[in-house]
Amino acid sequence: MGHVGNPNHPDVIAATLEGIRRIRAAGLPAGVLTLNPEVYDAAIKAGALEVMGPARAWIHLHRQLSSSSLHK
Repeated sequence: MGHVGNPNHPDVIAATLEGIRRIRAAGLPAGVLTLNPEVYDAAIKAGALEVMGPARAWIHLHRQLSSSSLHK
């Protein structure tokens, strides 16, 4: 891709999210490791089942899940 060392380049992010969508469309689990909270959220929306990132992203996700109907 030509963006070595730049995982936050828009082309890299787009390819990562597209990969997640394709993997999930094939019925397989997909995951990603990111330090970017925006990519973290986008990966979940794209269907990633395993997303690892900075602590604040985990806190953000916990808050979202706590307020959802899934945990009530």
